[in-house]
Amino acid sequence: MQIICSRYEAEFRHRLLFLAVSSSFFSVAMMKLVGNDRGSIFFKPH
Repeated sequence: MQIICSRYEAEFRHRLLFLAVSSSFFSVAMMKLVGNDRGSIFFKPH
């Protein structure tokens, strides 16, 4: 029973990590789509 729970928890963490990475990638893509002038506020070059 414990093995099944730990496996389910690992699957849940994997999906949560994938969701966080994909959402951050989507936000960066939207910033580049909007324009670098607005994106430079969040990401200043050097």
